[in-house]
Amino acid sequence: MSFIQRCTAMLALLSLLIGVSLIGGAAADASVSQPPEGAVEFAKHHFQQIVEDVVFSDVPADWGFKEEPGNITFSDLYPIYSLNADFALGQSDSLITENRQPKWVAVIFQDGQPVNAIGTELTADGHWELAEIGYPRELPGGLLNLKENELLVHDFPAEEYYVYSEPTNSVMKLEPTEGKYSLSSSQSKEQFQSLLMERYHDIDAWAEDASGGFMDAEPSQSGFRSSNALYAGISILAVGGTWLYLTKRNHSGE
Repeated sequence: MSFIQRCTAMLALLSLLIGVSLIGGAAADASVSQPPEGAVEFAKHHFQQIVEDVVFSDVPADWGFKEEPGNITFSDLYPIYSLNADFALGQSDSLITENRQPKWVAVIFQDGQPVNAIGTELTADGHWELAEIGYPRELPGGLLNLKENELLVHDFPAEEYYVYSEPTNSVMKLEPTEGKYSLSSSQSKEQFQSLLMERYHDIDAWAEDASGGFMDAEPSQSGFRSSNALYAGISILAVGGTWLYLTKRNHSGE
């Protein structure tokens, strides 16, 4: 593994650990059912404009949209929880972090069809802002099919989403698909923790496996058309689009 790949892998794991250190490592398997008023207000006043400014000033197809905007609508806000790093390292029984607001994410519909998602998050100074626009293609179906007492948990370093059932204490992975809803077979929370401990025990081995050889592959081998490449590109576009959006909004307020 190259030095750059090793640094990338370490930064990904550190990003998970930092989230815990900032809140003292406390965690609990407790969920919230209703979005905060601030998240609802941000979504109400900004989501539509962000989609217009970011998606339709770019290539809409790259975001899963048709060329013409048509009728853009949004679902209710769903919470997406961050995986507790202490749980991933075998140092806690609690799956999600406590005292930390989840990201609140809405599915974006175009002419009645779910095409992507957009989220908001609470900043350290108590303001709501854009968390992300442009999620993996399996996420909208995962959100829309959540059942009562199920949580969606994000393993950020691996960029994977898991459905956790509180009544059965079981976990299912939201499988990457072409926009269709699919879950892996169910495993216990203890089995899931063992998987994570094995994954993050050797960061070099994890990063090599997570990349699927893409980072080392020649263009002809990878084809640059894998879902990993697509979503990496979408994430970059999202950052650029967010910057353009904020710049435009700031200028309009001058």
